[in-house]
Amino acid sequence: MRSIKAKLRKPATTSKDDWSKVDQRIWHSVAVNQPAKLASKLAKHENVNVNKMCPSVGYSVLHYAAAKGLDDCLNVLLAHKANVAIRDVTGATPLHASARYGHKGATLKLLASRTVDVNAADANRCTALHFAAFEGHLECVKLLEEANGINIHCLDK
Repeated sequence: MRSIKAKLRKPATTSKDDWSKVDQRIWHSVAVNQPAKLASKLAKHENVNVNKMCPSVGYSVLHYAAAKGLDDCLNVLLAHKANVAIRDVTGATPLHASARYGHKGATLKLLASRTVDVNAADANRCTALHFAAFEGHLECVKLLEEANGINIHCLDK
C-alpha cells in the first residue's frame, strides 16, 4: 500500500524538460563524493536551484547526500542554502534519510540547522526518530532524543 500511495502522489519536482546538464553535474559530483567539484559547480552557476527535485527519483540532492552520509557534500549544499525541510515524494526530509541509514555525522549537521523540524512526519506519519529506532541506529536515536522540541511519543500509522 505504501508504494502505491508513493506512486500516486505527485512529486514536488520539475519536469524532465527543466532538468539541465548543470543539475546532472551537481548530482554527479555528490554521487561520486567530490565536494570540491560540487562547490566549484555551485560557484560557477550561482543561480542553480540546489533544492530542485530529481524527476526520475523524486528527491533532492540533499536527501541523497544525507542518505549516503556524504558529510562534506552535505556541508557544501547547506552552505549554498539547501532547504533542510524539503520533502521527497513520500514526505520524508533529509533528516529522515540520514537517520534511516544511521549516518550520525549527517544527522548532526541537519540537526544543527535552525530550520530543521525534528518532528516532521512522512506520509505514514513516521519521523526521523521512528526510522532510526526501527533500523537500530542507536547513535542517531540518542542524537534525536536530545534534540530541542523532539516528541518521543508521536505515533506512526
